Amino acid sequence: MFKFNYLFYLSKYYELIDTFIILAKGRKATFLQTYHHAGAITTMWVGCYFGSPQLIFYVVENSIIHTLMYSYFALTAMGYSPPGKKYLTHLQIFQFLIGLVFIALYITLPGCLTPLQRNLLFVMLSYLIPLIYLFVDFSIKTYGKKPKIKTI
Repeated sequence: MFKFNYLFYLSKYYELIDTFIILAKGRKATFLQTYHHAGAITTMWVGCYFGSPQLIFYVVENSIIHTLMYSYFALTAMGYSPPGKKYLTHLQIFQFLIGLVFIALYITLPGCLTPLQRNLLFVMLSYLIPLIYLFVDFSIKTYGKKPKIKTI
């Protein structure tokens, strides 16, 4: 399981390409992108280094969502306009909320973790809670706007 988690950790560096593409186009990376990518690399490293077996659920869930996201990006790069971009963002938020529930369960249920692993989950919470806020804020600002109807 460690090898699978470690490969997933390495894949987080691949996701930095998103940020480099944005920068290469002369645009600025948002705080959300920077925080998300840096935090994902850091928390995965912590999880691998200190041996967090509960990461496997997150790894599988995140891999499925990223497969959907990169399929969407590939279609848009080929000139298609598939619907559902906001649903990808909502899936990510849902994934983070599930992670929050699992962390809460692991922290509160006795015997699930070593004391070190339990403390490390608090570190991951300190990353996850602001991340949820940033994604919800992004979703509201991007997709929550109702089109204004102009009256004559």
